[in-house]
Amino acid sequence: MMHDTQNQKVWEYLQNHDYITAYEMFEKFNICHPPARIRDLRKQYGYETILDRWITKTKTETKNGKKYKVTQRYKQYFLNKLDGVA
Repeated sequence: MMHDTQNQKVWEYLQNHDYITAYEMFEKFNICHPPARIRDLRKQYGYETILDRWITKTKTETKNGKKYKVTQRYKQYFLNKLDGVA
């Protein structure tokens, strides 16, 4: 039985979903350094094929009766839908 490489798993996931985040790569495929997988895929399929964007989310948490705003920032990677590429 042939096992898919991490790169193949990420590539197939991107083809079937809108995007993937670094956290999802770790959670789904046990990838500890997601930018390296994206770099490899960009080298293989072209740098304009996989794009990224920063996502910022802010939520309010309560600690010791005080409310704090917590901001999370992470990257989403997605396929550029060029003709004949993806």
